[in-house]
Amino acid sequence: MTNKLLIREIHLQNILSYADTTVELGPLNIVIGANGSGKSNLIKAFRILQAAPRDLTHPIRTGGGAGEWVHKSTARQSSARIETIVDYPQ
Repeated sequence: MTNKLLIREIHLQNILSYADTTVELGPLNIVIGANGSGKSNLIKAFRILQAAPRDLTHPIRTGGGAGEWVHKSTARQSSARIETIVDYPQ
């Protein structure tokens, strides 16, 4: 059996359509919801995490630039944040 990194929780603050949201995750996750509920934005947040070790700027640039990533109701704030809790069993 191989040891794999497992994201247990992701916290999004002032990013895309998320003002302040925490999502708990398991080994298998299915994202469902109404149109406009943030499903695609959650996946975009994971793309940023995926790009972080190599080129963090790529998904931000292709997503319209930093200004497009900040939550619209909090645009006057200077930061957006993605935090994760990971499990790496060894």
